[in-house]
Amino acid sequence: MPWKRPTHGQKKAGKSHSPTPKKSTKIYGHKWRKARAAYLMKHPLCECEDCRKHGRHELATVVDHIIPHKGDMRLFWDSSNWQSMAKACHDRKTAKYDGAFGRPVKPKQDDKEIF
Repeated sequence: MPWKRPTHGQKKAGKSHSPTPKKSTKIYGHKWRKARAAYLMKHPLCECEDCRKHGRHELATVVDHIIPHKGDMRLFWDSSNWQSMAKACHDRKTAKYDGAFGRPVKPKQDDKEIF
């Protein structure tokens, strides 16, 4: 019987093994990275309520949407809806309001509560 090369790990014709890009990948592309970098240059410190309240001066690395945009591109690009945040502060906000770590989503008052 002739030897046949194994086919595992080879791509099948016409099919891609890469998953379809997530919607967030399309939104948070090059244009967003440039806007985010410019915003962080102008607002280098965390602007979260907790840091302001306690007089902390943490370096911001994340630009947060104060009111979740939920795919609304006008709200997504509205820089008055942005706040610079330290990653730890942003993670806390996300966990608290977006139901991270298996917690239920905490309702916000008209999605306008500022962290």
